[in-house]
Amino acid sequence: MGENTVKALGAVARRDVLMFEPEQLRIVKDPKSALFDNRSDDVPDSFVLDIKLKGIKENVIIRRAGLDKKRRPILEVVDGRKRVRAALAVNRMLKKAGSDRRILVPCTLDRGSDLDLMAIMIGANAHRVDTTPMEKARQLQKFLAFGGTEAEAEIHFGVSRTALREWLRLLELGPAAQAAIGAGTIKASAAKTLIDLPHEEQAKTVATMIEKGATTGRKAKETIERAKEGHYEGPATTSRVRSRQALERARDAAAAATHPDAPTVTRLLRYILGEDGALGELPNAIAAWFAPDAPKGPARNAVAKGSKKAAPRALAAAE
Repeated sequence: MGENTVKALGAVARRDVLMFEPEQLRIVKDPKSALFDNRSDDVPDSFVLDIKLKGIKENVIIRRAGLDKKRRPILEVVDGRKRVRAALAVNRMLKKAGSDRRILVPCTLDRGSDLDLMAIMIGANAHRVDTTPMEKARQLQKFLAFGGTEAEAEIHFGVSRTALREWLRLLELGPAAQAAIGAGTIKASAAKTLIDLPHEEQAKTVATMIEKGATTGRKAKETIERAKEGHYEGPATTSRVRSRQALERARDAAAAATHPDAPTVTRLLRYILGEDGALGELPNAIAAWFAPDAPKGPARNAVAKGSKKAAPRALAAAE
């Protein structure tokens, strides 16, 4: 872009755009580097084809990081890793097809400290939908480790300080829970309530949540709460099957009740809880329910009305 173009468009200033072969650019692989990006290296085929058709329209930000053994400048990518990877993939395709065409990468050179350049990288990625909560948490942790403050992180990540602290809490989760969040299997809002569980129990709970499809909302919360009580069978079903603890509380409540049918309800609950001897103490009409040839349908409903009324009261008292 010449001086005349700048004047003709009324631009205040201009910035040089440098064109490079993608092979000249280095994507940082060292996890300790400020510019390491822990997101997946995968590039969607649709994105590769788009770059093949249109080229790269958005500049990649790079920095100079010294010279290599051949005295050539080392150019590290600050922002634009996916674009560079796509350009590499397209050029491999073109070479294989025998074409002389090459995709070049438009770049702008930035200078600054590791923290300054990390802030550029974070700001560029903060609102992209392919960044998972775990990736944001790790980026935040690294930003703070390099000397960034929470106030600066609020600006670069575009979220409140409360949200930043919630992200950091995700790093307290065990490997199974972190992997599930990273894969998008479990929502971070649900998984963060697992933090109080030991890592082994987190893994069991995550497996149950996935198996039962209880990965979001009320079902996820209920599954985690039950896990904290030592139950890993997932959320209660819509038929509200009571846990053993609930039945034991109901038995104790019935035993303490003064209703004339309370003894029958107590014996019935004792039998349900595994006390076989309690069956012989039940009235014959009720004990017959549990016989191998027990009647079905209307005949089964011919029972004492009082027992029907006492049982729900005992269960209600236990909850």
